[in-house]
Amino acid sequence: MTNHRRCQIITKSRILFGNYLSEARAVFLDKDGGLFDAHTLCRKLHCARRELLEKQYGPLVSDLYDETMGVSESIQDDGVAMMASLYDATVLMAHVIHRRSPHPWAVCKQEATIITHQADAKVNLDKIPILPGALATLQDLKAHGFVVGLVTGDQRERTFQQLQLWHVHEFMDVIVTSDDVQRQKPNAQGLLIALQMTQTRAEEAIMVGDSPNDWLMAESAGVPGIAVSSKTNVITNNTIKATIPDLRSVVCV
Repeated sequence: MTNHRRCQIITKSRILFGNYLSEARAVFLDKDGGLFDAHTLCRKLHCARRELLEKQYGPLVSDLYDETMGVSESIQDDGVAMMASLYDATVLMAHVIHRRSPHPWAVCKQEATIITHQADAKVNLDKIPILPGALATLQDLKAHGFVVGLVTGDQRERTFQQLQLWHVHEFMDVIVTSDDVQRQKPNAQGLLIALQMTQTRAEEAIMVGDSPNDWLMAESAGVPGIAVSSKTNVITNNTIKATIPDLRSVVCV
């Protein structure tokens, strides 16, 4: 009599990003542009900051702020308003105030910090939509056992408010914000912290983001990157493996 033993074959899940098949075990995402509509948030933040700046210093200063941030009729994908971190935006506002007022630099920096904080608090996060496919993709990644994390240049308070508003925080194994680092994107510090906290090697991870800051951060950390962009001319290289329009192009297989 022959004994038959059943062998259980365990297969490892993989992730398809468009046409690129990844064997990464961890996926790190940018918040604005990866999960949430970056254009809507940036436009609302800029308008709120500009409004308070104009009330305090007049239209010439607010117009100069528009020019400095590269904002005319709209927010450009590669413009300063989209690329600047909270710290960068505050310093640029301080620079504008310094050019148009007799205040010393320290006072201008303090004024810019106050205006930015007050303006940002006025922005209604309920009006910042989550991007198509984001929730379903996060659910699918967790269901297949992947580590999922967030690496954002936004402040901790607003980040957690947005994530909790859409119940996104429950899918995150790690969240790294601008308050957790000393050096902002494109410096790799935020992504390196996420790797360390999840005990993930760079080659086991993938970074999904919508801006050159995200892609340069991934390159510096030695992590393969996925570009989220509606443009078809984003160059793929050793770091950027694929370009996808949004997270609906991400499939666990």
